[in-house]
Amino acid sequence: MPIILGANTLIQNVIPTGVDAGYIYRFSMQRGMNPVDVLSMAAVVIGEANQYAAAQYGGLFYLTERLYATYAQGTGTRRMTPLATEFSQPPGSTTENIGHMLFIRGYSDKTEWSRKRLQHAMPEDLRADVEMKKTAWYDRIDYDIFSALFRKSEIAVGTVGKSVPWVNGTDGSVSYLPPQWRSKVHAASHSHFIRINAALSSANAVSTIETMAEHLAHHGHTGNKLCYVGDNVADALLTSADKKVANFINPDFIVLSGNAAAPVSYQPGQIEGVPGEIVCYVQTKNGLVEVRKHDRVPVLLPDGSTAAGHLWMGKTYGAQDMRNPLAIRVQSDMGFGLMMNPQIDRSINPSLESILFEAEHGVNVNDRTNGVAAQIATGGTSYLEPTDTNLL
Repeated sequence: MPIILGANTLIQNVIPTGVDAGYIYRFSMQRGMNPVDVLSMAAVVIGEANQYAAAQYGGLFYLTERLYATYAQGTGTRRMTPLATEFSQPPGSTTENIGHMLFIRGYSDKTEWSRKRLQHAMPEDLRADVEMKKTAWYDRIDYDIFSALFRKSEIAVGTVGKSVPWVNGTDGSVSYLPPQWRSKVHAASHSHFIRINAALSSANAVSTIETMAEHLAHHGHTGNKLCYVGDNVADALLTSADKKVANFINPDFIVLSGNAAAPVSYQPGQIEGVPGEIVCYVQTKNGLVEVRKHDRVPVLLPDGSTAAGHLWMGKTYGAQDMRNPLAIRVQSDMGFGLMMNPQIDRSINPSLESILFEAEHGVNVNDRTNGVAAQIATGGTSYLEPTDTNLL
């Protein structure tokens, strides 16, 4: 399984055992610092950022080095394990698989340093430079994840491969018919992209959440679910008088075990490993839905002027579980997160000049049935994929 690039891993990559870092990165700095101290500081800051990102979003994805995902196509009728008979064996059967590619992209950032700046800058200034890269990395991860949640288009991988969105009927080059669940047989046009042609209100926000929960339950994603909304949908739900909507009351910590000297406590009622602010809970016949507001969720249609409520719902199975909605593909043996690549100047006595930060990952849909995206807006019945401007 891919690793998370923490501080220790980063510093070992930058200064391997047996390397005289003091000789390579040699010159003195303010307050007795030297370039090795700068690299150690950067490794701590970026390593913590990588680990935090994995913990903050881990309930939505799992890490993989695979090039593609495969799953069963829903052809034929549902079957159960046959009863055994004494003198014969059951007929053999196989499944018809379908799959999609997992894309990957490269990212890079760099500190704008020079030898003179490193010699004269205060340690706080250098740390601020690295903290800026950390903040930019958080923003990149956040954007990549939420653009994947609301994406309807396909991303080309190779010559004919595609990284695909949630279940989308025949609207795309990789049509997918989900397998039957219990008595529910899905039509070829079954789609997890919903458009409600109406003005946003608390009533249609609740009914849309109920529809989304039903879509997930009909693929076996039962139990508590997670729903992301923007400011406008959050406002509508907070003013709802519907008895299905329960305001979130932050409970006290409950002692689960241990003793007075070393209590083991927890805070009930919250999904872990996902970002966003809890707004409320919506009770549906297909499970309790935890609604969270996130500033990345759009409040306008792609035209930039028409108000629209956007919602996304999925089921989290725990941190980096293979059943989670998204799959983050990373390069083999590289791990997840920013890596540090110290840059050396070209002088006759080379020394540290700057740090190049590099990463490779791709945020893809993992289970095509474990996600539903919805819009509530007048003017049409077709879901419109948010633009980059909407998501920023």
